[in-house]
Amino acid sequence: MLCYNASYSAAATGASVDPRESYASSLALYQLYIYASIPAVVSNAVCIAVFLSRQELRSKYPMFVTLTIGDLLTGLGSLLAGVYRTRLILDNDYNKRTSFECLRNSWPHFYIIGGQISAFIMLLMGIERIMAVYKPLFYKKHATVRLRLIVIGCCVLAAFVSLLIGYLCSYLNSDQCVIATCSILNTTGRLYSDYNSIVIIGFPIFALILNIMTFVGAKKSISNASTLAEWHKVLLTLTICTCSVLLIAVPNFLLWGYRRYWSPVFMPYLFIAFCCYSTINLFVYFIMKADFRRQLIFMLTLSIISIADTTDNKAETRSIQIQPKVSTRGVTERNQPSAANSLSFLSASFSVSGLLPRSAQV
Repeated sequence: MLCYNASYSAAATGASVDPRESYASSLALYQLYIYASIPAVVSNAVCIAVFLSRQELRSKYPMFVTLTIGDLLTGLGSLLAGVYRTRLILDNDYNKRTSFECLRNSWPHFYIIGGQISAFIMLLMGIERIMAVYKPLFYKKHATVRLRLIVIGCCVLAAFVSLLIGYLCSYLNSDQCVIATCSILNTTGRLYSDYNSIVIIGFPIFALILNIMTFVGAKKSISNASTLAEWHKVLLTLTICTCSVLLIAVPNFLLWGYRRYWSPVFMPYLFIAFCCYSTINLFVYFIMKADFRRQLIFMLTLSIISIADTTDNKAETRSIQIQPKVSTRGVTERNQPSAANSLSFLSASFSVSGLLPRSAQV
């Protein structure tokens, strides 16, 4: 099926079309895509490099690694969308095409995979935290690294299966002409687009509710040492889920209803909220995770500041702080030798000097 080509029609009538003038607002928007997506890609790449650079972090935070990979894919999708859409306008090829032709572009794939992986992992983190607080014995018995990796693999597999379903929906809608932006709605159709919106909007909101419940439960029993450690973990996931809901779920909900229930002029610029979310994650990890912070400083200083030295100094400082205070009077009394001690010391000295040869005594 061939779709209507506006540029060819203009060329046939002899009208000269300057794409910079015809799509001036769209061109400015897509260039903003590029400028705003670069920090998101860089910050997620830095987080992944820090997590993967050390065995302890890889085994301790597999969910955070997967979450960051999902955010990186979404950031790459925004960057590629800005680059290719800008090129389409400048090449005067910003025309309608079929929905199946949109699959030739790379950004719909990154949007679907990255967005759904992040949503699945965020929900999984909320379930893990609530099990750790409310069912601690069951959690400690079954929550192994192997089980985490299996569940993470299932989440990634579910995202790829969902992508294949999106391909099928796009093929079934291949007789429809869509605009050249090739969004998820244009590429896969209304039904799959609504499913994708439910995942990337509903799962983070549900994860936030679970984390709030866990936060309240952990705070009530914070006197326990193990619960205190879980409380710090819940605080981190609660912060990430809150940022995700405010900067991803809410903007995506507004975009879902764009031109369906409302159409304010600022809607196309809501993608900047995701870029802010990805950049904030780096600072959240840096502030709230001491091991992540030490590893990042270790990498940025090119190994000048050693992690082992930092840890040893921190442990030494902590041990000094917990030493019991000794009174000065007691120290003075111990340092002053008694008369009996002095006599015994002198007698021992004479006895030793009598045993030594003369050459050693001189």
